[in-house]
Amino acid sequence: MQEESYSANDGPENYFQQGYPTHCKAIRTPQIHCIETLEAIMVRFALPLALFVAAAPAFADEVTATVLAFDRVDNVIVLDDKTVFNVTNPEIIPDGLKACDSVEIVYESDGDNGVKAINSITKS
Repeated sequence: MQEESYSANDGPENYFQQGYPTHCKAIRTPQIHCIETLEAIMVRFALPLALFVAAAPAFADEVTATVLAFDRVDNVIVLDDKTVFNVTNPEIIPDGLKACDSVEIVYESDGDNGVKAINSITKS
């Protein structure tokens, strides 16, 4: 490609007529023909970012700890780190669960609101 000169006194119309790309709204210099604007970058990454944010709640958290206390009537499990799990579906509680048992609890977090749902509880 033949090098063309451009001076600051030339208007943008002259610059664009010299054959530099005009497909994006950008800052153009003779050395860098097209620098994408922040808007163009945001548009390019908006869909992947939206998909990641939408999928984030589907990720499950898990904890492995020792049971400090287990209330069979209210289905409440207290772990040795003082974490309290209110089990709403008691059928996932392993038979014979008692204090000092090591358990793995897989659950869905609800951000600052605590636990959204407990998926499984297994003795380990």
